[in-house]
Amino acid sequence: MSRAKPAAAADGTRYVSFVCLGCDERHVVPVTGPHAWGWNGDLERPTLTPSILVRGKRPVTDEEADRILAGEKLDLHLGH
Repeated sequence: MSRAKPAAAADGTRYVSFVCLGCDERHVVPVTGPHAWGWNGDLERPTLTPSILVRGKRPVTDEEADRILAGEKLDLHLGH
């Protein structure tokens, strides 16, 4: 996992983002709130628990990212 970047949504949920070494894409996961991952708080060598399993990817648009950070819940399934 690459260096992490913290972010916060309008609803107060805190997130951490990182570039995945497996798929070379940025992932954003909540680290506070009811669906939070555990995070060691280290931006240089972040560890998340449980581990993250990515089964596919779809880029999130800038509009979707803005909506997520505003606290909106989006259905972001891959849609095969």
